Amino acid sequence: MKKIKKLAFCALATGVLVLLFKFENNKAHASQIYESQIYDNVVYDGKAKNGRTYAPVRGVGEELNAQVKWNNKTKVATVIKGHDVITLKLGSKILKVNDKEIQMDVSLLSENGKIYLPMRSIGEAFGGEITWSKAEKAAHLSLEDGYVVIYTEAPHYAEGIKALEEAINKVDNLSNVSQKRIYLKSHFTDSVINKIIHNNGFNFEVHPFTEYEDASSSYIFTNNKTLKVYKHFGSFESKFGLGDITQIFILVEENGKWLVSDIKEDFLPFRP
Repeated sequence: MKKIKKLAFCALATGVLVLLFKFENNKAHASQIYESQIYDNVVYDGKAKNGRTYAPVRGVGEELNAQVKWNNKTKVATVIKGHDVITLKLGSKILKVNDKEIQMDVSLLSENGKIYLPMRSIGEAFGGEITWSKAEKAAHLSLEDGYVVIYTEAPHYAEGIKALEEAINKVDNLSNVSQKRIYLKSHFTDSVINKIIHNNGFNFEVHPFTEYEDASSSYIFTNNKTLKVYKHFGSFESKFGLGDITQIFILVEENGKWLVSDIKEDFLPFRP
């Protein structure tokens, strides 16, 4: 349910992001700009094969907090979620959900030690809705109590998003480090390192915290070298009054590594 709440909040921030998107589009000219949300529950090793989209059974199951078992002797996968028990046999086109059998047009796919199920069948098995994003090359599975995005191609910028989370963790642990510059060098540019050391952390004036559990995130990917990540905190009472707060992290790719090159903070006050 936390994911659904985050999705709802992102809708509130859409107006701000549209303005930012238009501004970036004017600056980037011919560069491709792509805007999307950052999802919590993600599987990056989906597959597109023979006109169908496949998802790894274990990966999707774990993201949906389901228990996944594999019997190597019988070649049967079992997925248990709540009161539902789903069984799949390698080589069979029958998907069983409790006492109900679902006929698939293709059988399971086995590659590199992983078992893949067609996305359409996953939707039927979990009783969820499947939508396809051509831009993301990803299938979105939405259930009443969960949500997962399955990419058939891991996005190039996924490494940048991962690098940002690692960078934030480094700053959170900065007080225990003696050689701060060396410690931060792998995740920040020199100019940002100078600011972090001077301020002994991120210098967020309105919202000084970096606890992002309740924040929703989105990004604008301007080209193969630049990524902007927006972390939205929603309504927050600050010394400037009540308003919406967004922290902005700009990353650049240098020599195959993503580095945080700038950090900003936007505050949009509520008007009576």
